[in-house]
Amino acid sequence: MVATVAGAVLLAEPVTPLTVVGFAVIVTGFALLKRHAIATEVPRILARVGGLF
Repeated sequence: MVATVAGAVLLAEPVTPLTVVGFAVIVTGFALLKRHAIATEVPRILARVGGLF
């Protein structure tokens, strides 16, 4: 993500739909691999920031 933004801003490289799809695939893969850790952390985080909403 950082490399994509830096390339787009500093080098005027286009962000193509294929770039967005690739990023989505990587994020989805990470979420699938870490789904158990994420599932245990989400309620704790929501309980902490629950007073903000």
